[in-house]
Amino acid sequence: MKKNTILFNILGVVLCGLTTPVAADFCGQTCNDCCEWSILDGKVTAGVDWLYWNVQQDGVLPGSVVITDSTVVPTATSVSRVHPSQRWNNGFRVSLGYEMPCDCWDVNVCYTYMPGRANVTNFAAASADQTFLSPVLGDSFAAFTSKWNQTFNNVDLDIGRTVCFGECLKMRPHVGFRATWFDQKFRALGATAPTETTVNFTALVLKEKFQGYGVEAGIWTEYKMGYNIALVGHFGGSILYSKFKIHGDSATGTTATDVTTLTEVLTTRNSFYAATPSLDYFVGLQYADSMCDTLFKIRAGWEQHVLFDTNRYLATGNLSLQGLTLGLDVSF
Repeated sequence: MKKNTILFNILGVVLCGLTTPVAADFCGQTCNDCCEWSILDGKVTAGVDWLYWNVQQDGVLPGSVVITDSTVVPTATSVSRVHPSQRWNNGFRVSLGYEMPCDCWDVNVCYTYMPGRANVTNFAAASADQTFLSPVLGDSFAAFTSKWNQTFNNVDLDIGRTVCFGECLKMRPHVGFRATWFDQKFRALGATAPTETTVNFTALVLKEKFQGYGVEAGIWTEYKMGYNIALVGHFGGSILYSKFKIHGDSATGTTATDVTTLTEVLTTRNSFYAATPSLDYFVGLQYADSMCDTLFKIRAGWEQHVLFDTNRYLATGNLSLQGLTLGLDVSF
């Protein structure tokens, strides 16, 4: 029994000697900085980002091209679903932050603007065996065209604190308030094959307005690799209490000898509230340097944001924004 006690004591001493505590220090400006910071001895950071992103709304499916071959027995039919071709667009983000002197707490506000659109879907039947089946318009057409576009806006206001793990690794957890709003519009027009001088058509315009307010949180990470270059990344998300407003206008009619006659006009409206979660991440490289009391950072990387279940006017699907981000921060 005494031998076992002695062995346990020796093992405890060895483990205590091999164990090294991990210390996390708050890092940022200190009261002993060689350069004096302006504005009440705090640090002001202004930033601007150029966004080259692709915006995609899932569930925006104009329809399918149907080709029927009647020369074989049995009749062969092929269906090819048409997906909109999302375009890459330019957007921007501006930010302003203030870091408290000596305690590393900071407050930041940023605004993001990003437009999005999809290429126009144009279909014209080359023969009577080809048609375009549109579930949205509820019929088959010899000619069809559609278009989708949206405008995305986001404001984040958060507080955070930078924590250092050694000399190379920094982390900045943050939490705050988020406001997101965007408009989506889908337009479609289908026409039947002309009979003498008469063409039957169906037109549709659907609009969705989204407003969401809630909390957001995440963590920024910076790992220094040398020569003022660092690997940076961010992971976070939000939960928004959202309002959806749906507005739809559809019309059917005929066109004959430059005279258009409407046979039916239908207007629909819907408004409701729902919870909308979102996910954000960024990964890239950053170069930082200073000139006495001015610190600047240049970064480039890949960024993506996903808002879940935002398509409430056509089908179901998520709204995703992803692409290249180039940014510049100046601190003084």
